Amino acid sequence: FQSTFSESICSIRRKLELLQKLCETLKNGPGVMQILGLVLAFGNYMNGGNKTRGQADGFGLDILPKLKDVKSSDNSRSLLSYIVSYYLRNFDEDAGKEQCVFPLPEPQDLFQASQMKFEDFQKDLRKLKKDLKACEVEAGKVFQVSSKEHIQPFKENMEQFILQGKFQK
Repeated sequence: FQSTFSESICSIRRKLELLQKLCETLKNGPGVMQILGLVLAFGNYMNGGNKTRGQADGFGLDILPKLKDVKSSDNSRSLLSYIVSYYLRNFDEDAGKEQCVFPLPEPQDLFQASQMKFEDFQKDLRKLKKDLKACEVEAGKVFQVSSKEHIQPFKENMEQFILQGKFQK
């Protein structure tokens, strides 16, 4: 139980750290702000004078996957590829160099985070708490029926594990 408990705690901690890192990058990453600013500026420019849209300013996040479908008048380029090339030309001083860094969160990290549900975290933590309590009860039973000369180091190790487990959750 000790090893599975530790593995479960580490797994939950890794997921939460990934979420925290993604939130920080999306909230404060200069590349994210610059790219979303370009989407806003180009979108507002393209909607300027469009009577059906009423010169709408701004955009919803649901438009982001559609950027690849908006094509130039000669159909040779998408709005997404134009925004990327504009960003590289005007904002990324390291573009084309070895030290160039992807300005957005890694797609695999975003995918992993999109699959996480807070209800699953709650369920996993409740189960760990219940299992730890059951372990504590079982250890208590062993303490009661064991003789003093045979109980150590088991008792000390179990008490330390249970204390750490309560602290970690």
